[in-house]
Amino acid sequence: MHDALQLPEIVHAIAAQLIAWPSQKRTLVSFALACRAFEDPALDELWREPGEKLLERLLGCFPDGIFDYSITQEKLAVRLHRPVTLRDWERPFRYCRRVRRWVSGYDTTTKYSPVLNLFVISLPAEFLFPRLESLHWDASNPAAAAKKREAEAMAFLRILVSPSLKYLHVNRPSGMRLVLSVLPIVSTRARLLTHVYLGSGRKEMFRLPVDVRFELGCSTGERLAISDFVLSLDRLEEFAAPAIDARAFLHLATLPDLRKLRLETCLDAVPDPPRLTETFACLSTFCVALLAMPAAIRLLPLIADAPLHKFRFTPIPSTTTEELADFYAKFAANPIRQSLRSLTQLDREGEDADPNWIVSKPVFLAITALSQLTTLQLCSPTLFDVDELGLLSLARALPHLETLSLSQSSTESRIQLDSLVRLAPLCPRLECLELTLREPPERIPLIHPHVTGLPHERRRSAFDRLGGFSAGHTLVRADQVFDVARFLSGLMPRLDQLVCAWGAGLPGERLNQEQQICERWIEVSRLVGDLHEVRREEVEWAGFERDHGMDGQA
Repeated sequence: MHDALQLPEIVHAIAAQLIAWPSQKRTLVSFALACRAFEDPALDELWREPGEKLLERLLGCFPDGIFDYSITQEKLAVRLHRPVTLRDWERPFRYCRRVRRWVSGYDTTTKYSPVLNLFVISLPAEFLFPRLESLHWDASNPAAAAKKREAEAMAFLRILVSPSLKYLHVNRPSGMRLVLSVLPIVSTRARLLTHVYLGSGRKEMFRLPVDVRFELGCSTGERLAISDFVLSLDRLEEFAAPAIDARAFLHLATLPDLRKLRLETCLDAVPDPPRLTETFACLSTFCVALLAMPAAIRLLPLIADAPLHKFRFTPIPSTTTEELADFYAKFAANPIRQSLRSLTQLDREGEDADPNWIVSKPVFLAITALSQLTTLQLCSPTLFDVDELGLLSLARALPHLETLSLSQSSTESRIQLDSLVRLAPLCPRLECLELTLREPPERIPLIHPHVTGLPHERRRSAFDRLGGFSAGHTLVRADQVFDVARFLSGLMPRLDQLVCAWGAGLPGERLNQEQQICERWIEVSRLVGDLHEVRREEVEWAGFERDHGMDGQA
């Protein structure tokens, strides 16, 4: 500790160290009871993040005789015996003001609604936790919706949103109107917000036609409410929401500290960047769950000045191959290519079997301009339009790759198994790889073990750092299992996780063709582990015999 620290600062530092170890909570309580100097710091730490049973603990702070309560797995029932007075709140308030973070699970509004109702009625103050800094409120319990208690659940937020709030996470998948109706209160009270997450999480929207999907994902009125809320926030560092309009885009673009932006949809409403103004000066992460390519192209000038490290998006199903290639061509010419480290393009599962787009050769050619990438993850509804030459050109242009994932739903592929041999020397830092390969040939090449004792220039190329490999939808015959395992164990000496995209069957169930292929890959994975173990033992014995021989010569 620093010599200039005062006694109260030292006590707070000790309390903070103790609370970090769950086994030391009793010690902290003992300090608080035994030493007055430790009382406040210890209580501050014990109540800073009290956990999911916070409301039960508060009930225990009230004087005896006011009420009794019973707790079951599904509900906490409260029976009031006399009116709650101002004096009854003195002890609970002593602890309420110490709460800094509360994570309310999806069942809170149903299980603890009697307690929250009692607090709303009797609370002699505006806020239940006046110094609350972080609130995670999950209103996704379908039981509350079935009992028509959504409004009640949202009303509780009125006593929880305090001026000290900096982090707000509200999740409600079955409808956003009530959640967004709370935003005017939040915007007037919590002016210090730096982290905001408004999640609808509506997975069912992706199974609907794209022309109606936007209205269900976020209606015009909901988008307007979110955007009005955004305009009131000037200190945002992270923001996530279903959608925003052009006004909100421009406001977020001018915020000096915004680092992460996540949207569920971006189909239109992208403004032109303001003239002579740096936009998204600190943005490092940008994710869009459903992105239209015309909107994506209009976004590029807005994020051109951003020090973007991570970009993740999913093209809408109506995207065409030409639109996707056009976007990547413009993306590769944007200044953000110099800072980008992670690029992820996802694909919505369960979409139509006949998609409008594929990841074409021009896309791979454009990605070669992103020379600083360490993570490249592309998903395609069909095969990738890339052969061995294109894959090797991509790897040669991206020497820093640590993760390369080409995930597809098809078994078709233009990449051969032995292409991995030529890929290995071009990816010296690769740790994770996913590829669907063409069905292995009749004769699988024999890869001898990687000899670590040789000088580097004499060693055969291998994936020295690769720990995870996914074979995707690669087919493998029953008579090829051992040969494939021997090939992979020789080429990937550090491989400890091998998976595939085929579905596994249940124990005792008759396996279909997909499940049979999955079982074969499981057997390949087991054999790779066995071969690695055998080779480790061979190396150990070779070293023992060499040392023993040298001792004999001496």
